[in-house]
Amino acid sequence: MRATTLITLAALFAAHWLLTSCSEPVPAFQKRLETLRIAVIPDDRLSLDLQDIRPLFNHLADAVALPYRAIIPKSREDLRMLFANGEIDLAWFGALDYLRIKACCNANPIAMRDIDAQVTTLLLARADLNLDPEDPYRGREIAFGPRDTTSGHLMARHFMEAENGIRPEDRFRRTRYAESQKQALIWARDGVVEMATACSRVVRRMTNEGQLNSKQLKLLWETPPFPAHVWAARADLPDEIHRTLSRAFLALSTLDPKHTPILNALKTEGFLPVESGAFQPLQETARHQGLIP
Repeated sequence: MRATTLITLAALFAAHWLLTSCSEPVPAFQKRLETLRIAVIPDDRLSLDLQDIRPLFNHLADAVALPYRAIIPKSREDLRMLFANGEIDLAWFGALDYLRIKACCNANPIAMRDIDAQVTTLLLARADLNLDPEDPYRGREIAFGPRDTTSGHLMARHFMEAENGIRPEDRFRRTRYAESQKQALIWARDGVVEMATACSRVVRRMTNEGQLNSKQLKLLWETPPFPAHVWAARADLPDEIHRTLSRAFLALSTLDPKHTPILNALKTEGFLPVESGAFQPLQETARHQGLIP
């Protein structure tokens, strides 16, 4: 009887050892996360299509060994609310929205497209203006993009105020905000205002489409590059999932044919880590404008 019991216990121990040693360990973060919830807002400026970026979602889900669910918020405000309520794990934010969500409930930057680290804002003036080289702003009327846009307003303001000591409300005759960066440029082109600020990408696209040319508008200055968008994850996710997602983004390469559809859909050649302090100038300007606490 005793021998039979010993044999049975040995068999059970051996079976347990085989099951535990031959199966792959489950990453710790899988115990807390059953589905990776990814959010992105369709944006005409980015010319993104959800179907086109599903290969990216598959790539990220494979990296964390979890299924994913794509979430399409109704608006930027809806995105921030869902993220704050813990209903989104990973999202692609505009720079200002990232700072807003970071201020209210924290978020960890994961990666950004290479082109998102090199965005600039242009100040354009009507080509027929005879500007004073010493002070081209005084007495003029300027149109920014929407007040809460990074490239259409905030970084232009930062460049004027922090870099050149010019407060627009004190120097220009009138300061206006358009409903879009495109509208600000059209106002300048059509003589509604004398100057306008806009993202260099918007200017380039409108020029390529024949909506702008050098006979209509001339360049006064261009800001230094700044970050415009960032992928960020909930700060309360385990560190391992943050690192895994970051590695998955940074591993995307034009040298790998499997990555080509992903990079083409996102109009980039690769991703970069987010440098510490990358959003500091925007944060200071947005706080001064009362857009973030």
